Amino acid sequence: MTPVYLETSIWSHVLADDAPDARAAVLDLLKRVQAGEYEAVISAVVTDEFARAAPDIQPRLYDLLAQYQPGILEMTGEVEDLAAAYIRAGIVPPAKRDDARHVAAASVNEIPFVVSLNYRHLVNPRRKELFGHLNIVQGYASVRLVAPQELVNG
Repeated sequence: MTPVYLETSIWSHVLADDAPDARAAVLDLLKRVQAGEYEAVISAVVTDEFARAAPDIQPRLYDLLAQYQPGILEMTGEVEDLAAAYIRAGIVPPAKRDDARHVAAASVNEIPFVVSLNYRHLVNPRRKELFGHLNIVQGYASVRLVAPQELVNG
């Protein structure tokens, strides 16, 4: 079973009626998680972001976690240091620290994939390259940042 880090945008797109294609891709991925093809993991960054969601959405997001029961990665000093390195290197703007923390949590914990629908700060060719390069320089394996359809369609 391949572990995959499911960044916050994945969970929120389950509820996204205005993005049917993205929602369908996420639901397909979650079906594969339930079938045992993938092992879903998150970090406290995901639940922190849930806590900042609209009050009417929060219970639905937490219900998804209860339904799919992802593993939860620890947010250590090592994770925070790597996230800070991404920001210092200009890979992620300081205002988007949580995006850096998602990638750092996966990298430090040797999770091979970060699955996201955040095309601006995570799943875009230039940032993928920069995250990968800095990981190598810092002594970590390169993590693959992918959209759900990229993961399931190989």
